[in-house]
Amino acid sequence: MGFEIDKIYQEIEKTKLQKLCAIFISHSHSDHVGNAQELSTHFKCPVYVHAKGVNHLKNGYCPVPQGITCVSKIIYKLSQKLSSIYDFSKIKPCTNVHELTDEILKSYLGEKSQLIEVLRHTNDSLALVLENKLCLVGDGFVNMLGIFRPPFADYPNELKTTWQKLLSLECDEYYPSHGKKMSLEELSSKITHM
Repeated sequence: MGFEIDKIYQEIEKTKLQKLCAIFISHSHSDHVGNAQELSTHFKCPVYVHAKGVNHLKNGYCPVPQGITCVSKIIYKLSQKLSSIYDFSKIKPCTNVHELTDEILKSYLGEKSQLIEVLRHTNDSLALVLENKLCLVGDGFVNMLGIFRPPFADYPNELKTTWQKLLSLECDEYYPSHGKKMSLEELSSKITHM
């Protein structure tokens, strides 16, 4: 989120990172893109996102998905009612944003990287596979507090398709944006019991 920029800089400092060449965005929800412009300006680097998310970032507007659990439905409704106080759909427009393609990904991360469309959480969701072993899944699933199904999704009834697609990659480890990593075996077990 935009208000978390200081925390992000603190985490970056811990890595001793001196330069950032590019920013890859898994999907255009405000909790993933709220600081895209700030980081792009600070590191003087481009931001890449699915083609369907480019205009969201350029226009500074990222639609808030409807909740799919009782709690997330309440949060969604509250976000609509409290938008005059804090609008979760608005971000600072990002001027250096471009479409992320498999070719661009490979130019930064090498031939063993792969871009996967997982368009069930949002219509612009992407996952990244690195070295054919690690998968950064975005919000394809979460793994925290015993929760697996993302609490917000544009296509909740189709999430199982995303999970099967991720499972078929047979990566050693899967890293969701929210929560702890999962092994291939853990992911398989979760999907089997859903």
